[in-house]
Amino acid sequence: MKESDFYDFDVLILGGTGQVGMAVARKFASEGFSRIAITGLKKDEVEDALSTLRKEFPGVTFEGEYGNIFVREESREKSRDEVLEEMVMDALSDFDEEVFQRSFLHRIISRYRPRIIIDTINTATALAYQDIFTSSRNILSMLEKTSADELKLAVLKLISSSSIPLLIRHIQILWESMIENSTRVYIKVGTTGTGGMGLNIPYTHGEERPSRVLLSKSALAGAHTMLLFLASRTPYFSILGKSRKKGMGPIVKEIKPAALIAWKNISHGPIQKKGKPIYIYDEKEPIILKPGEEFDIDKVERGKTDGRIMEDVYVDTGENGVFTIEEFKAITSLNQMEAVTPEEIANAVFMEAMGDITSFEVLSALGGSLMNPSYRAGYLRYRALRILQEMKEKYGGKSWAFEILGPPRLSKLIMEAEMFLQMYRTAERFLQKDTGDIVRDMERFVMSNDSYRQTALSIGIPVFIYPDRLLMTKRHFRDKHWEGRWKVDDRHLNFFRKNEWVDISAENVERWKKRMKDILEEAHNQDMSSRFDRPIYNWNFEDGELLIDPGEFTAWIFEKEDMGYRYKTS
Repeated sequence: MKESDFYDFDVLILGGTGQVGMAVARKFASEGFSRIAITGLKKDEVEDALSTLRKEFPGVTFEGEYGNIFVREESREKSRDEVLEEMVMDALSDFDEEVFQRSFLHRIISRYRPRIIIDTINTATALAYQDIFTSSRNILSMLEKTSADELKLAVLKLISSSSIPLLIRHIQILWESMIENSTRVYIKVGTTGTGGMGLNIPYTHGEERPSRVLLSKSALAGAHTMLLFLASRTPYFSILGKSRKKGMGPIVKEIKPAALIAWKNISHGPIQKKGKPIYIYDEKEPIILKPGEEFDIDKVERGKTDGRIMEDVYVDTGENGVFTIEEFKAITSLNQMEAVTPEEIANAVFMEAMGDITSFEVLSALGGSLMNPSYRAGYLRYRALRILQEMKEKYGGKSWAFEILGPPRLSKLIMEAEMFLQMYRTAERFLQKDTGDIVRDMERFVMSNDSYRQTALSIGIPVFIYPDRLLMTKRHFRDKHWEGRWKVDDRHLNFFRKNEWVDISAENVERWKKRMKDILEEAHNQDMSSRFDRPIYNWNFEDGELLIDPGEFTAWIFEKEDMGYRYKTS
């Protein structure tokens, strides 16, 4: 019997509907692989991906499965809260035949019996972004005042937030399934958790910096790598003792992109966050913040929506969501997260699967094989920005900030810079104005410019007008620190003014003036060596004056002011 007779499918791509998964599918199909299976979380995503692939490669057989691979097959379409108890029980119980057989992942591998498995699911995000810190605090606050059922649910959430047991069970099921079905190669497309950046990463989702939730993801990514490292050193071994066959087990490898993976599409249309639309809100009447009082958003009635959904020009980065021009510009700027393309990842995956050496395989060289930002992504970035700008002009879009990338400080800085761009256009004109005049111009601009004001309020970025007025709205989303209960004191106000609010004050204007002066000095630097990252030719000028560029200015602030930059670039 030939080796090929053992297998029904050439390749199984876990997470095959994502941008990396689709790039991997296209790569294998274009290289002559004729039977490819993919998985995705949602039915419509899998059906759309299969339809696209079948049109592009009519001679290739594509099949697909949808649902959550980390749960039982019968629960694959249920929400996380619905499967909490069985997830916890399956993870904490002994690994036996019953747990193994009901796993959806095991059923998929057994159904397709693939020779090669390519895993592009961001496992660390799926398992670690449950925020064990918040869950723990909730337990402590509920102990004396909640019902038994509510307490039970909270305990289950806490246990499920402890991601290591879930990860270990996932690896056990994966390994045993590959042994049972004679899988020859398994390649994981993993993550660093921070896009290659360090503890100073400025891109969190509003948590403290560095974010403990984000660090939990990085910690789990590291644990995942070490478990795969153990798997790569394991011979043909059945955990359940079902096979005593000697020899080599599946070849296990991991590719770790250490940059933003981008991009999936550039388009114009409705903007969604976590699968829900962002509605347009508006409000012109600020609340008055009184020192010593407690702010509670549930007791404040401000803001209204007429049901319109935000539509704009965006770049779709897949798992990370859709970004505006300025957000994309900031995160991909030199010394920020930068970027690597899905196609480059797919090429590395394919070469490693075929036995070639790419130097990107981390299990064979943990310290020196991260897949860093690429020349191709940097080269194509300018093309993407040009397309975005053309579409912005075509659709009359704004593409300032959606507040999906995070942190709120990113959106706050972009929105402030955008205001200055619209009011003064260049850094020189901004610096020529008196600070008091700029503060008055800012207040008039916010009150008269409906589009700007509605965008800021709709994405959760209020406008603070010194000393005590806050222009805010109560939204469908509650994902900012200020959207809760807090005491109106200097500590909270200073934090929100720095990180979450457009700040109309003389203090903030003076801060921006210093930034503009420093940026101008750098922009006019005549040193033509490779020493400086942003010489004169990398900035945009108009009639000899430096154009205010919200995305690039924000990236500059993150690097120079917040010390949020790439420390190791190779």
